[in-house]
Amino acid sequence: MKAVMDKQGRIRLPQALKEQLGILPGDEIRLEEQNGDWVLKAPKGSGGLQWKGNLLVHEGASAASAENILKELREERLEDLCRGLGR
Repeated sequence: MKAVMDKQGRIRLPQALKEQLGILPGDEIRLEEQNGDWVLKAPKGSGGLQWKGNLLVHEGASAASAENILKELREERLEDLCRGLGR
């Protein structure tokens, strides 16, 4: 995979790489030197819960959309209710 540096010294990462690493606008990316090579690392806690002040916030990409998650939860609850009613 390749990326090109612009005149301002910025490197634009391919969308597929940003999605794979869970990188969001404003995230700091770590660069580490390993045996003469530079390795790009996603921010710590990428894709999980992080403290923002007094709030615990999810940052990163989810494998499923919020709509699909809600639909699955509603279906599970409905099944539980029906089992409880002996249906």
